[in-house]
Amino acid sequence: DIYLSNRDALVEAIDEALRALADVRTALATADADALASWNERAREDREKLTKREAFGAGAGLAPGS
Repeated sequence: DIYLSNRDALVEAIDEALRALADVRTALATADADALASWNERAREDREKLTKREAFGAGAGLAPGS
C-alpha cells in the first residue's frame, strides 16, 4: 500500500500542516494582523513557486514551506 510504504513522510507532512494551521488559528483568534500578513505572503510565494515549477514542466509536488 502506497500510504503505508510512505507513512513516515506522510506523517511528517501532516504534522507540519497541523502546526501551520494551529499558527494561523492562533493568529486569527488573537487578531494578530502581522502574523496573518506574514502567513499570506508565504502562501503567495509558495503559489508562485508552484506555478513556476508547473510552467517549466516540473509538475506538482511542491511541499508547503519549500
